[in-house]
Amino acid sequence: MASYPMESTLKGCVTSLSSCVSLLSESLSSLDSQVDDFQRLTTILDQSRIFTLVPETDVLMAKKSLSEEVEPRIMALMERSKLKLSKLERKNANLQSKRQLNDIRISKFKSEEVSIQGTPEELEQLRQLRLKKDRLKYKLSSINLKQRKQSFLINSKN
Repeated sequence: MASYPMESTLKGCVTSLSSCVSLLSESLSSLDSQVDDFQRLTTILDQSRIFTLVPETDVLMAKKSLSEEVEPRIMALMERSKLKLSKLERKNANLQSKRQLNDIRISKFKSEEVSIQGTPEELEQLRQLRLKKDRLKYKLSSINLKQRKQSFLINSKN
């Protein structure tokens, strides 16, 4: 059989076509390995966040509004805390004066002599005088305490 010139041309075309197909096949497999993660990427890229600019006047108005809302509450809390603090200071002063009075009473009680000589009537009179003395000391300390409280209140108002 005789070979025709077209046959060699067709063989060349087929060879060229098969090499193109194999090249395309390799390209497809390469692309497949490269685009495996595209589903995740499309999900990530679909979530777009849009940030808008707010005019400065709006920001300043919002700050002023918040300030006007919060400031009275803060002032009220500060006033309450000042009142509580002054109460605690008065209570502290009161407790300190009571402690001092009790210290004086204890020291006087300890310093008294146990063995006093005298008739029973004299001992009873001495006991009555001591009780009267203690009552007067207590009244004096309570008057001093009231004066301290009044001066403290006057000073705290100023």
